[in-house]
Amino acid sequence: MDFVGAWNRLFTAFPPGVLLAMSVIGVAIVIVFLAIWAIKGRKGSGISMKDFPWTMTIIGAALMGPQILVPAVLLLLQALVIIVVGLITWGTGLIA
Repeated sequence: MDFVGAWNRLFTAFPPGVLLAMSVIGVAIVIVFLAIWAIKGRKGSGISMKDFPWTMTIIGAALMGPQILVPAVLLLLQALVIIVVGLITWGTGLIA
């Protein structure tokens, strides 16, 4: 079971530089705006979630999604499926 490999094969149609550039820009957007939010929180009355840069975090996540986030989520899902299948196999082995 290889969820990540299938996802990577799906994106071979895109030039590799485009996806890498999108990922770098997305990570940079998230890091910069989280740093700005944290610095403003230290200088002001503290960090609050009402001032959190949700829009820029979502835009950054969407940009880095195809290259970073989706493979990470698929890797976790793949591990979960392997664990569940192992537990089912183990459980049916005990019953039989």
